[in-house]
Amino acid sequence: MIENPQPAWLPLLLLALPGIAFAACSLNAAIFPVRGRPLCTIPVIGMVLALLPTHILASATGSLSIGLAVAWTIIALTGYAWIVSRPRTVHALFFHEYPGLSRRLAIAGLATIPIILPTILLNFHDETYFNQHHAIIAHLQNGAYPPRYLYEPGSLLRYHYGFDLAAAIVTGLLRIRVDQAIDLLTLALWPLMFLLLWRLGEHFGGAKAGLFVSLMVCFAGGWPLSPDLDPCARAVRPTGSRLIPHSFLTIFSILGA
Repeated sequence: MIENPQPAWLPLLLLALPGIAFAACSLNAAIFPVRGRPLCTIPVIGMVLALLPTHILASATGSLSIGLAVAWTIIALTGYAWIVSRPRTVHALFFHEYPGLSRRLAIAGLATIPIILPTILLNFHDETYFNQHHAIIAHLQNGAYPPRYLYEPGSLLRYHYGFDLAAAIVTGLLRIRVDQAIDLLTLALWPLMFLLLWRLGEHFGGAKAGLFVSLMVCFAGGWPLSPDLDPCARAVRPTGSRLIPHSFLTIFSILGA
């Protein structure tokens, strides 16, 4: 296996993750009123805080590692400062303002079970081909930013690569392979998407529509499988098959928007 070219100190940025979460909670509290304040929007805000400033600073400095370190340090310090000024906020945030949280988390967990094996054992339709997710993430691991269009390196990449940026960061923080980072992100984002869709369904269709909307968006597309004879794909996954879960494209589109 090719050694991860990212700096060895990147795992230290794991210390910034709680601070980013606190900053997301702070922004969530500033955007939404106390009554009916959603909890499912906190991970979305957290992803924006983790990726957008990183993208801006990395583009300005020409280095993903420098942009990541500066952006996460600033946001984490802001989040830690906010939570220190509100010592009782964490308990109130998760246990007093959101009745029924345990039930929703349990249902989201159950909804994640069907995708675990397909995610780990099969390939996405655009995961392993040339100039697609594996290649873009490996390109980002080299640190130069913004990424280049690999078919024509003289041009910048004009493709939604928010998911690839997140996966490249995960490979640096956890020192794992590209395919493992994709699988880990997919399994983490699926229940978050499920909860967000639940909230959107309630907002637009009423209290009884939330769970129905989540289930329909996540599972109504089915799980079409098609054989993949590409030797590059077989080298990554021993099954040689690919999975095309339509609802996963929603995750890629949201992160890449």
